[in-house]
Amino acid sequence: ASRFFQDSGHPPVAEIDKIVRRNTRPSLSLAAKISKHLLTPGFPGLMEMFLIVLEPGGSSGPENYTHKGEDAGIVLRGMLELWLDRRRYILEEGDSFRFKSSLPHHFTNASENRTEVIWVLAPPTWGKSAWAHHGGEPGADAGE
Repeated sequence: ASRFFQDSGHPPVAEIDKIVRRNTRPSLSLAAKISKHLLTPGFPGLMEMFLIVLEPGGSSGPENYTHKGEDAGIVLRGMLELWLDRRRYILEEGDSFRFKSSLPHHFTNASENRTEVIWVLAPPTWGKSAWAHHGGEPGADAGE
């Protein structure tokens, strides 16, 4: 195998905890219309970065939630309806956000097409145990 392709499906030693290749990123299907793809390698770290994919009608759910730290992100495609402490924001492609995670929040796809958002959590809130609980393991493809 060349240095770009590994027969075992495992990353080269030099990439472990540094690089996540597109075809090996851990993914979770959280509901029928939302999936979460881990973009940051290794645990522990000071932050986690995800690609959130929302199909039409997809959302984080109707209820607000909170956690420690900060959330930030950018809408890559589509439109995101972001609720922060009962205030509604519509974000379009290229719009970004940041807020304290202790603020009650939830989100939904505000378009009739797929919406994709890069979402950052600091500090990490999912961690290795959450991925294992949802059928995935960081560093191993949880399937799409």
